[in-house]
Amino acid sequence: MQRKIIGARVAQELFALETSVETTFGAMASFAGLLATARAEANLSAVYGQDVLEDVNAAMASLLQARRALVKAHGGLAEMRDQVGLRSVGFGVQDKPPVGLDTSGGLRVVGE
Repeated sequence: MQRKIIGARVAQELFALETSVETTFGAMASFAGLLATARAEANLSAVYGQDVLEDVNAAMASLLQARRALVKAHGGLAEMRDQVGLRSVGFGVQDKPPVGLDTSGGLRVVGE
């Protein structure tokens, strides 16, 4: 019973962290859009703020890498859950892709 309680606590914190990363990524995207819109509305040349937009984009790319690492850690925690005898215990309610589904995000040819 103690492992189940600990597992639930770990899962709860993991889900909160995942949500935080998603929220931050959305906020960064909105901010990048605001910067571009503000520049245009101020009738400034695209030269103004280019470095800033690149920096914001770099921060977004870094956050996306962190998200990928967190997704990988999530998978590792699921394996740990199974190894310690909690395979039948489900934590969380989010829909997940079917087992074996390629979620790498790469493009592939369909119909060949």
